[in-house]
Amino acid sequence: MIKRLQNGQYKVTTQKEAVEALNAMRSLRDEITELMQEHGIAEMQEDATELKKAATAWAANSGVNKIQLGGKVYALLRRDKYGGQWIATDDDFTDDIPPNVVPLLRVLRSKIKNKQARSEIWNRVTKRRVDPDALQRVIDEGVLTTEDVAPCYTEKDKAPFLMIYGE
Repeated sequence: MIKRLQNGQYKVTTQKEAVEALNAMRSLRDEITELMQEHGIAEMQEDATELKKAATAWAANSGVNKIQLGGKVYALLRRDKYGGQWIATDDDFTDDIPPNVVPLLRVLRSKIKNKQARSEIWNRVTKRRVDPDALQRVIDEGVLTTEDVAPCYTEKDKAPFLMIYGE
């Protein structure tokens, strides 16, 4: 029998309990899906999502940043950013980089005329990284072997997880 702890978590100590836990999880998942279909919850969730999308699109297109919803309740239109990156050289440009972005190397070249001083600053503000494609080319040329470079590569382990197949 699977033990449920006071904090709500379950404790599995044997393979038999693991099988029991996974089968119970599958049964609960199926019950939840059935109840959601029976009561139209999935459609309601889709409607809620579409309503929010429509209001968001209206606010963004209308220039409205705050919508009062009654009392002290309101919605704010957020325009957050993500995925910031520094552009070091022209090689860093991709199709999604705005045209007004200037590579750091170009700024350094215009600001610091002395090449040695510029190199010192460049080395202080950038880090060298292995280019996997260039490394593969060196291996293909026979300068290094896969065995030579194998100890140089490491990967992090993800937390273990179970996948259920065959359903």
